[in-house]
Amino acid sequence: MGLFPPTCKLLAGSWSEDTNMMVGDRLGFFKEGNSDPNKVEAIELSRVTSVEIATSETVQKLGSTIGLGLLGSVILGPVGLIAGVFASRKKMVNFIFKLDDGRQAIAYGEEKAYLAMQMAIMKKQVNRSLN
Repeated sequence: MGLFPPTCKLLAGSWSEDTNMMVGDRLGFFKEGNSDPNKVEAIELSRVTSVEIATSETVQKLGSTIGLGLLGSVILGPVGLIAGVFASRKKMVNFIFKLDDGRQAIAYGEEKAYLAMQMAIMKKQVNRSLN
């Protein structure tokens, strides 16, 4: 899933509005500015019961594109410049997800987070059909 798991901003729902979510092997919910790993609520990804796109847009910030491009050019020369520019493009989506305990939220974040939740749901469905 990359070096760092995708992070999403929770916009509304069962958590407070200052909550962020990381999506990796688990969902990690944490308050903005939290640096204490003991204050992270970790939930198994398999507990996601549904997820759907609310709206989507491709977001590319010129500043980060230029910054990553310059960093790439310093490290790898002209090829790194091109790779850095393309690496900064991330598809951002708004999505709604629900957990098996009834909690739900609208989140805004990288498409990778949404896709990880979709894959967890599909794995559950496949496992159920095989049993």
